[in-house]
Amino acid sequence: MPYLILEEGSPDQEMIELDSDLILLGRHPDCAIRLNDIAVSRQHARIVKQNEQYFIEDLHSRNQTLVNGQAIQGKLRLRNKDCIKICGFSFRFRRSESSSTLLSPVGGHDSQETMRLDSRTAVDGEGSSSKIIQEALLNEGKFENDTAVIQTLKMKRPGANPVMDPARAETKLKAILEISKALGATLKLQPVMQTIMRQAFALFPQTDSVFLIMKDRQTGELTIPASKHQSHIDPKTARASKTMVELAMNSREAVLSQNSLEDSRFTSSESMQDMDASSTICVPLVEASGTVLGALQLTTSDLRETYTDEDLDVLLSVGSQVSLAIQNAYQHELLLKQHELERELEFAMRVQLGFLPSERPKVDGYEFCDYYEAAKHVGGDYFDYIHLPNERLAIVLGDVAGKGVPAALFMARLLSSTRNHLMTEISASATIEAMNAELSASDLGFRFITLVMLVLDLKTNKISLVNAGHMPPLLIDAKGEIRALGKEISGMPLGVNPDQKFRELEFELQKGDSLVLYTDGITESMNPDRELFGTHRLFASLHRSFQNMDQLIKQVVQDVDAFAHQMDQSDDMCLVALHRET
Repeated sequence: MPYLILEEGSPDQEMIELDSDLILLGRHPDCAIRLNDIAVSRQHARIVKQNEQYFIEDLHSRNQTLVNGQAIQGKLRLRNKDCIKICGFSFRFRRSESSSTLLSPVGGHDSQETMRLDSRTAVDGEGSSSKIIQEALLNEGKFENDTAVIQTLKMKRPGANPVMDPARAETKLKAILEISKALGATLKLQPVMQTIMRQAFALFPQTDSVFLIMKDRQTGELTIPASKHQSHIDPKTARASKTMVELAMNSREAVLSQNSLEDSRFTSSESMQDMDASSTICVPLVEASGTVLGALQLTTSDLRETYTDEDLDVLLSVGSQVSLAIQNAYQHELLLKQHELERELEFAMRVQLGFLPSERPKVDGYEFCDYYEAAKHVGGDYFDYIHLPNERLAIVLGDVAGKGVPAALFMARLLSSTRNHLMTEISASATIEAMNAELSASDLGFRFITLVMLVLDLKTNKISLVNAGHMPPLLIDAKGEIRALGKEISGMPLGVNPDQKFRELEFELQKGDSLVLYTDGITESMNPDRELFGTHRLFASLHRSFQNMDQLIKQVVQDVDAFAHQMDQSDDMCLVALHRET
């Protein structure tokens, strides 16, 4: 399996296996490889597996990703011994089929404790069935002696188990080993359940019906996802004893009833009394954490072949393996769903990054810079540069209410609407009004958008500004003075009032002037004391001297990160800055 060796950034070398198709590197807690350094972007880079090859891609980080000393652009295939550098962290990419042998074994007594499941107390004495089975399983190398999966699930009932006939014990043992082998051959839940049903009849031939009862993890409701019956049993009338199942699950103790109608524990149960006389055995299924998954119940109406204590011991051994198999199948299904979700989010991230400008405008006398980072994989912040006829340039920045996939989908709609109306309307205010009418009439649920639009005439250096409920742009003049523009002309957010009229503010951008547009993810960033970064801290960041707009944006983002002090990012963040040089 390929892996990364952390060579710089930690006092000890660390090896990280690349065991997923998508691995994010960054400062955000959700990143698989978390790099706790303020210089690292929250989602800085990603490693993607495609056709058994591994590629690294920078995610528009502010401090870049280097491979073998070169800043990468787009996606780059990783080769053996490539050096990946992200700020103060340096990794070496290695491909080796035997990489797993380099890892120290994880475990010892403590790590295996979580694998323990309860079963019934083994009866002391040479020749007891549970002891024979456990020793045989140990000899087969299935479990370690001090951490065996077959432990004790205590059941308070009188009497001791009789000694099982060695020949019969051997037969039972072989059946158990077959079950263990069959359950270990698949990680899908449906084959696991089918194996349980089939092997239960092979192990207990007197059985009429086998029921696998499962407890819903969210609602706690009991269901029977699998059952199997002998040919003379009508599946429509066959019933599992809910009373016995609940007793076994609530007490986490195996239950054996040799004659249900004469068993004093169930005389008050109407459902049990309505059933014909039967012998029933029920074992709870308990996962490693102690959570009860359900139960396995076997029933026979042949009272000449009732279940015995020996059968109970054997079924307990089977139940332990069944519990582990179900738990593994469930975790496997969750992992597959998680991988599918990760692939979908990875695709959504690519699509959204494709919506955003891939390069900044190249205009004589002007400098542009921008920064975008979603709170989740995708977000609702949006910015764009749109070249218009007659040497004009529109700069748009918006913020869709909410975050995540719904906001990102709405943002895609906003991008299309903005470009369409800018090309057809005669002014910035008319463009915003047309967008507002369209979004207000759309059946996309109640979502509003704050947005600010600048239309820059490159011949005259004049700007038309329209604001739909967004934070006003900040003008930094040649002397370093900062003031907010257009508070008096700001209208309602888009999508609130379809008849809203918007006003324009026109002004000329002087030589040496800069404009900064931002979303509330900047000013509403929060520190551990629940304080907001606020506009006063943003002004303090902008009051410093900067050589260029790239340095300005980097400083603002670093100040926000330092203020948040490793707190999770609660909202998307976006900045756009432009500067008139001549």
